[in-house]
Amino acid sequence: MTKRITAETLRLLLVLLLFVLSFFLKAQPGPSWRSVGAAGFSSGNADYTAIAVSRTDSTVYVAFKDVANGNKVTVMQCTGGAWSVLGSAGINAGAADHIAIATYNNKPIVAFKDYSYGGRLSIMRWSGSVWSYEGTAD
Repeated sequence: MTKRITAETLRLLLVLLLFVLSFFLKAQPGPSWRSVGAAGFSSGNADYTAIAVSRTDSTVYVAFKDVANGNKVTVMQCTGGAWSVLGSAGINAGAADHIAIATYNNKPIVAFKDYSYGGRLSIMRWSGSVWSYEGTAD
C-alpha cells in the first residue's frame, strides 16, 4: 500500500519541517527560565517528543509517542498554564515514532512514521474538532 502525497500535503510537510523545534518545556522571558504548565503532564512515558508554538496566539503544542496509549501519537496543548489532550489520546491507528509537529493556519499538523501503514510517513491535521490524515493511501 503506497500513499500519494498531494502538493498541498508537501507544502504542509515543508512548513512542518521548517518549524520543528527541539523539545524542552521552558520559556525564557528574561534572564531566567520558567516552566510552561506543570512538569510531568503526560499520562505515562513519552518518546519522540516534538514541540511547536502557534505564531498568532502563542499556544504551545507538544506531540509524542504515548507509551500509555499503545505507542500512538498524542498531541497536547498548553493554554492558561494547563496542559490538555487535543482531541483524544492516541490519534492514529497504530504505533508511531519519529514525530514532528508544526502549526499551519494556527492549527497543529503532525508528521510521523506510521506503523499502521508499514512504517511509512503519515501526516495528520487538526481541524479544530478532529484529527484526520492528509493525502490518500493506496
